[in-house]
Amino acid sequence: MKEKTVKEFVQLRGRGHKSIFQLEIEGRDILVRPLTYSEYSLVLDLENSLDGPVINDTIVRMASLYIEGQTIDTWLEECSPSSPDSLAEVIIKNSGFQD
Repeated sequence: MKEKTVKEFVQLRGRGHKSIFQLEIEGRDILVRPLTYSEYSLVLDLENSLDGPVINDTIVRMASLYIEGQTIDTWLEECSPSSPDSLAEVIIKNSGFQD
């Protein structure tokens, strides 16, 4: 984890985020949190009316705490098309509601 990411991690923990996980996508450090139960329920409801990419963008927006050097909006516009899908999958898996 890069130094700036470590500092951000410590600040987020200090603000009360109990569970934060870090991953690297396209060379950028990303800090995310698991979804809450109500957020996960919302995602399930959205599956009835929206397509996968929109749902995955929503998941990423809800759970992303830090993306190195960019805002979430900028990252979603500039990243490769599969990156939000991969990140959303990791978030859902680590949220623990599918077990």
